[in-house]
Amino acid sequence: MGAFIIHGMIPGPDLFAVHADKTYPFIYSLFIANIVFLVVGISVAPYLARIALIPPALWCPSSAPSPFSAPTRCTNQCSTYI
Repeated sequence: MGAFIIHGMIPGPDLFAVHADKTYPFIYSLFIANIVFLVVGISVAPYLARIALIPPALWCPSSAPSPFSAPTRCTNQCSTYI
């Protein structure tokens, strides 16, 4: 809504009537972006799912030394770090 106000467009019922030349392309671009992300997500999902096959003994130690987490001992339970 802030972006609409910055560009002089008042959000409300008249937005599609008064500023249709700017509003509809924005809505269409969101629709196209959703379709693109759907295609990319479906095509990349099998490769990202392989991350679940990595044994916790390999990735838990790599996530333990984080400056944002309190010092804990590494167990093979992921709930320790979430």
